[in-house]
Amino acid sequence: MTDAIKTADDLFNVLRDLGSTPDVIAEELLAADVTGVREDPNCCPIANYLRRCTHAVPHVERELTSLAWEDGRELEARNPAPIRLFVAAFDSHEYPELDESEEVGA
Repeated sequence: MTDAIKTADDLFNVLRDLGSTPDVIAEELLAADVTGVREDPNCCPIANYLRRCTHAVPHVERELTSLAWEDGRELEARNPAPIRLFVAAFDSHEYPELDESEEVGA
């Protein structure tokens, strides 16, 4: 996927393709075995997914996502509505199965 993201529109489309609702996004991330840390824009599940797919350094906030590569390239895109809703929900302690700090079976 590294070569597929060359523009802000490409980044927006990758984010959009994760799902049409926060629940669908959570299912996609679970299926990809991606977890993350709440309220950490560099290690949330979306950031970890993008890191795995692009080998870039992601920064995911509620409204914007950016990627930075070692070669100096950088991109920033406004998040699609489902991503914004997912980030807000995850940071509000929904989707515990995606939280790296949750203990299994606790």
